[in-house]
Amino acid sequence: MPTLIEKYEKDNEKISKDIPVLREVLDGSWKKDKELKELKAELVILDCQILLSLKPIEQSEQPTDNDQNITEREHSDDIPQEQIVVE
Repeated sequence: MPTLIEKYEKDNEKISKDIPVLREVLDGSWKKDKELKELKAELVILDCQILLSLKPIEQSEQPTDNDQNITEREHSDDIPQEQIVVE
């Protein structure tokens, strides 16, 4: 039993030497924290620019109401009036 006590006391001494270094790490700030924040802000800006550049493409792909009405009129001759549903 005394050998175990001695062993743990030695282990505690070794570990206690690391405590000041570990406290500095905990209390200090990360060196690249500022750069990370800047990169995240840049990411948000680029993401918005990409979304805005894609909107015109999406709008040109979607048929307008006039195109849809013309298409419905073209096909209305084939379908009896009772079956045509316009939203």
